[in-house]
Amino acid sequence: MGIDVLSHSADLLLPGALADAGLLFIFLLAAGVTAMAGVGFTLWAAFHILRLIIVLLARLVLLPLGRGRRRAAAPRAMSWRACPDPVCRAVNPEHARFCRQCGRMVRRPEQLAA
Repeated sequence: MGIDVLSHSADLLLPGALADAGLLFIFLLAAGVTAMAGVGFTLWAAFHILRLIIVLLARLVLLPLGRGRRRAAAPRAMSWRACPDPVCRAVNPEHARFCRQCGRMVRRPEQLAA
């Protein structure tokens, strides 16, 4: 079992070498896909971090911090109008022309001055 076995094993090395090449190809393919996913995630994370920094700086620099800022006017109370259909009777805002539930006309459009 010395040199004789080694001289006849040349036939057996070829399928093993092809198997090793196949495993190497699969490994390199998986490593490439993983690297591309890592680069994509890194670019995505860098974009969002940079965006967050820019938004925070813009809010600090461009928006006043409350000095001299007037308060917004209080929103006026909204008035409501019921649908004229006796079956529907849905509540609609006063400015609505049509019922939001049944679609009937709630009020007629104003006549244009001639």
